[in-house]
Amino acid sequence: MSQNDGLYEFMMRNSRTVTERWYEKLDKNEGVYASRNQEVIDQLKEQNHAFHPRFFTIFNSTIDEFQSTLEPWVREIARDEYHQNTPIHLIIREFAHNQRLYEQLLEEYFEQFSEERRGRDELDWTVTISEAMNTVIQMFAKAYDEIAESRNLAQQRTIAELSAPVLLLTKHTALLPIVGDIDTYRAKIMLEHTLQQCAEKQVSTLFMDLSGVPIVDTMVAQQLFQLIQGLRLLGVHTILSGLRPEIAQTAVQLGIQFDEVSVRSSLSQAIHEKGLL
Repeated sequence: MSQNDGLYEFMMRNSRTVTERWYEKLDKNEGVYASRNQEVIDQLKEQNHAFHPRFFTIFNSTIDEFQSTLEPWVREIARDEYHQNTPIHLIIREFAHNQRLYEQLLEEYFEQFSEERRGRDELDWTVTISEAMNTVIQMFAKAYDEIAESRNLAQQRTIAELSAPVLLLTKHTALLPIVGDIDTYRAKIMLEHTLQQCAEKQVSTLFMDLSGVPIVDTMVAQQLFQLIQGLRLLGVHTILSGLRPEIAQTAVQLGIQFDEVSVRSSLSQAIHEKGLL
């Protein structure tokens, strides 16, 4: 048996011990580590223990094989809801905690050898563990940021969709009340969401009220005009109301034509003319 294999087997035999030592010394004041729920604690321990055999492949495989082995675990933890709600610096702290435990175990392993061999080989493997842990931390930070960004974009999209509800007034008549500032991203989501909702709800007439919109820049005005054009292609007649002078001026400057769109000064007037009041 080679020394590498012997070290690997020693580490594997003591993997559960590492987890117990880790949890015993764990700072349990913040994040997922502060949970008192036994199910969460058990899951946390299993996640930690599952890391060890993957990390220990550094003793008998190439760096590429090592990274491939770690990748599924890294992404699983990065996606984990409890870890996503834990500040990343606390998670990185625990990677460093595990590194110290590995170095402690390494020292225990080399106690069986002569002092000369122990000093040389133990130092080499200590450096290897340190470099490998740095690689893992970089992998985790990248995955954590990617998943957090993906969730953030999904939340932004949901908020944007909820801020542009298509409300049915009658079977085929609906209202789109637009309130607040509109940026380019919100305008894009509004376009997609409104077209989809009007098609699904079989809307033929849509009241689009802009009285709650304080200002519209040129990019957003173009997006709104594209929305109106898209609705027309779906066979939806759009009735605009609540156009502020500033918005009207922007439309004129852009050369936007509202020839095929009904425009009313207020939502109440538009609804009244349709006999809905």
